[in-house]
Amino acid sequence: MAGISSKALKPGTPENRKKFNGIEHTTEFDLNTYDAFYRNADPQIGRWWQIDPKPNEMQSLYSMMGNNPISNADPLGDTLRVSFRGGFLGLGRKREVTYNNGTLTNKDGSAYTGKVKGFLGKAVNALNTINGTTDGGKVVSSLQSSTNTFTVKSANLNPNKPGSSEFIETGKDINKSYAVAMTAAGQGKPVLGGVGGDIYWNPSGTSLPVVGGTGVSPITDLAHEMFHAYEANVGMLNNDDPQGTGLSRMEYRASYFENQIRNAIGQPYRREYWFRDASGNQGIAPLLDASGRPIYVPPTTIPPSLLPLGINLIY
Repeated sequence: MAGISSKALKPGTPENRKKFNGIEHTTEFDLNTYDAFYRNADPQIGRWWQIDPKPNEMQSLYSMMGNNPISNADPLGDTLRVSFRGGFLGLGRKREVTYNNGTLTNKDGSAYTGKVKGFLGKAVNALNTINGTTDGGKVVSSLQSSTNTFTVKSANLNPNKPGSSEFIETGKDINKSYAVAMTAAGQGKPVLGGVGGDIYWNPSGTSLPVVGGTGVSPITDLAHEMFHAYEANVGMLNNDDPQGTGLSRMEYRASYFENQIRNAIGQPYRREYWFRDASGNQGIAPLLDASGRPIYVPPTTIPPSLLPLGINLIY
């Protein structure tokens, strides 16, 4: 039916070249490729021609849209977002920008030209600091390049605990964030692929027990929640109790990452994790060993059936 064809235009008028996933289709020199903002997609092999500018080390650097270009859109060829409110005292309309190694863009890929202040400014500064560390840069890169979407939001909007920093999975099936652990335990038939989520963050920080007393470090609070997002992205969250202290594996691991970032930016180690158990009783789990070094808890052992996924965490 000519009436619905993108080529059914009057002679001399431009053809609609924004097609598959909103990426510009290029036919010059009979290449038949798609030109995203950052790189070129080859639909015949289902791969990018160039490596990911924000590589996800858990996938091939040439992997296109999480190997599922039908379900996943990637019009820029790259998403880590920051949600904020503009206007006086942050009372204006809600906006979202995409963070890419310190560069901010609007949802349509255009450069963000607004002011970087308030919550947005603090979030960008914190992300830049985390991204500037060795381990933090790998986590930021993974979230940026994921086909899942992660959005940093004010902790005041946290639906569970307003004012508290917390990562909350989004999507219809949040069990996907625990898929590897569920598969290993033989619990049901979890869907693989991980999930995205909202990273609620309090830029004022929270007083925590550290070496030498207590301290406030908003940047490492954000890093802690980002590591939860990092593991949820590939279905590697696990709430088992590997140390027998009542603290879950995923909290030990996020705390270990937090302490690596603390060390990298000159902050004292966090020494304890205070929590409430299922009965509401206060629990305290040490985060440092007898020598004062961060306690490392390994990730969930990946079952042989899932090894082809190539999940490769930083530790």
